[in-house]
Amino acid sequence: MVFKQVKSCKSAILLALGIALNGCAPQEQATQLQFELQAPTGARIDMGFYLSSIELRGSDGQWRPLHLPVKQPVALIHLTDQATQQVVSGQLSSGGGDYRGLRFTVGVPETLNHANPLTAAFPLNDSGMFWSWQQGYKFLRIDATGDKKWALHVGSTGCQSPSAIRPPAAPCAQSNRMTIALPDYNPASDHIAVDIRALAALVDKHASSSRERTSSLEPMNSPERISSPEPIDSTEPKNSPEPINSPEPINSLEPKNSPEPINSLEPKNSLEPINSLEPKNSPEPVDCSMHYAMQPVCRAMLDTIGLDADTGECHTDCTSQQLFHRIH
Repeated sequence: MVFKQVKSCKSAILLALGIALNGCAPQEQATQLQFELQAPTGARIDMGFYLSSIELRGSDGQWRPLHLPVKQPVALIHLTDQATQQVVSGQLSSGGGDYRGLRFTVGVPETLNHANPLTAAFPLNDSGMFWSWQQGYKFLRIDATGDKKWALHVGSTGCQSPSAIRPPAAPCAQSNRMTIALPDYNPASDHIAVDIRALAALVDKHASSSRERTSSLEPMNSPERISSPEPIDSTEPKNSPEPINSPEPINSLEPKNSPEPINSLEPKNSLEPINSLEPKNSPEPVDCSMHYAMQPVCRAMLDTIGLDADTGECHTDCTSQQLFHRIH
């Protein structure tokens, strides 16, 4: 009888303690962030990017993390011209009151960036978002096709290791992680635009400039020269079959009855001029991957998303970026 009373008392104490702990534990509320692609009409887009360090600001001014329902502290957003919206779900502390303001990092944390993707948990097991153990993950990947083809792949660069299959011992020279802040964002009513139209406009401008530069150059082998029946270095006067009183052209360099001049600058029946500078019907693809500072159009693209192509750091905390904005 005494034993039963002791057991009953212990149960009561444990139950009371559990109630007390639950009452003191912070409550969390389900929260969703909806991302929406905005792209030029008719463009075919395949886009992905990683988010980490997602935080919202409470009415007390404190930033609180959004707890993701995955093992890794990152979320992967995948948008296309066919699937233009995706939601990131998580748990947010209910102690923040009415939340206003969102900030996040586009990129994978350094501690995870060079891990083995074959053994990584979702969403870090996406092979399309990985370069190599040396370079790590692609934080942002945009592949666009249509009347113009272009690509922008952003990840850490300047990574040093003995080989591509070994992770670097030190952080890469250019981090290339973007810190995005949307101060007026309201999770209850707002969406987040992922707007690549400014990037596409840079590609259009680059293509137009290339066409203008090319059209200003005279083709080296113009049609008039190609159709000329005589060698360019001919020393004979035109319309004269051969020099007067001479059975053979003076200083002739070719045997008599030769079917073709030896010094002919153009092969017979040529289908197109050699080394023609005439622009092609479609512009060359723009490929901005790793070596961003080497091409003006790639440097401009990084400026548009808020990054310095030389240092890999944000311009003024990435406040100049044009990739993300709030949709109210």
